[in-house]
Amino acid sequence: MAEYGADVIKINSATARDVPAQFSTSGMAADPGNQQHEHLNRGKRTLLLDLQSPAGLEVFWKLVDQADVVMQNFPLGTAERYSISYEQTRAHKPDIVYFSLSAYGYDGPFGAWRGFEGNAQAVAGLMDRFGGDGPPMSQPFLLDDYGTGVRGAFGIGLAVYHHLVTGRGQHVMTSLVETASYHQAAYLLDY
Repeated sequence: MAEYGADVIKINSATARDVPAQFSTSGMAADPGNQQHEHLNRGKRTLLLDLQSPAGLEVFWKLVDQADVVMQNFPLGTAERYSISYEQTRAHKPDIVYFSLSAYGYDGPFGAWRGFEGNAQAVAGLMDRFGGDGPPMSQPFLLDDYGTGVRGAFGIGLAVYHHLVTGRGQHVMTSLVETASYHQAAYLLDY
């Protein structure tokens, strides 16, 4: 979204144990961890915020007042615990576009689980298929992370357009496993 002109503010936890993992600290271009961080977060502004504190929530709500979109990628129930769920955010700003991204989706037995690229590839069968006759193998690039980002950006764009036309906000959702399943669509249909 930032590449297309959106002003994106990424909120990170302000707790000391989380800060080193959220920033590229070595400044070394050859550091793979830094490269991935710099690539995935380019164009974004970052704000360290403790959403468990009243002062942190006050800053969050001031940002929401100026925002068109709120995006979160917590497992089921986490946004509610932080008091920033869709319902809580919509009560504060009824026309907000709210986007939720999860690993497994919010319904079903894995809804509260955390997960990452590798989990989605494994659950959807991508690793098994990519491994061929050998052991399961990960795809050589972040197929689901990037694919889910593109699908999410498209969903947000449609929701923003809907908001411009109707004045109403909405809750848009997707998951890494949903994207991984779409990458398997031809094989699922054959099965």
